[in-house]
Amino acid sequence: MLTSTRLNAKDISISGEKVIFHAAQEKFKTFNSHSKETFQGLGFKVNDDSIRLGGVRTDNTTQSTSTTGTHHKAGEITAENLNIQGNTGIDIYGQNIQSTGVTMLDYGQSALNIGGYKDKTTTENKTHTESISAEIGVRNAYVDAAKLLDVRHLIPKKDGG
Repeated sequence: MLTSTRLNAKDISISGEKVIFHAAQEKFKTFNSHSKETFQGLGFKVNDDSIRLGGVRTDNTTQSTSTTGTHHKAGEITAENLNIQGNTGIDIYGQNIQSTGVTMLDYGQSALNIGGYKDKTTTENKTHTESISAEIGVRNAYVDAAKLLDVRHLIPKKDGG
C-alpha cells in the first residue's frame, strides 16, 4: 500500500499481490469564541404585585464557532512509461497519475478500482446568553395597600378656562 506517494521517473514499474494507492487523510479542528457583556439600568415601574424603585440588568452573550474536517492529500505518479501489476487487484484512490508513453494496468483475476475522496467540513455555531438582574422595590402587602388607596380622584382636573 502506498499512501500519498510522489513518484517521478522515466519508467515506473510496481507489482505485488494487491497494489493499493491511497490519499492521506489530514484532519483539523478550529474553535473561536467571542463574549460581550452589557449593563442596563432599570428605573421605576409599577407591576401587579410589586413596585420597582430601581435596579440593574447584565447580559453576557458568548458566541462560539467550531469547525472540524478532513482533507485528503493526493499522491502523484509521473512517468513516461507506467506498469502496475496486482495479482489480486489494483485500487487507485485519490491519485494524480500522468503517463505520456505506455501505460499498463494488470489487475489479475480480480478488479481494478479507481476513485477519489470527498473532503468534509462541519461547522457548528452556538450562542449562549446569561442574564442577571437585581431590583430594589416593594412587594405584596405594601403594594396591595397602595392599590386600595386609589388617590387618582384627589388630583385636580385642569379646566379649559
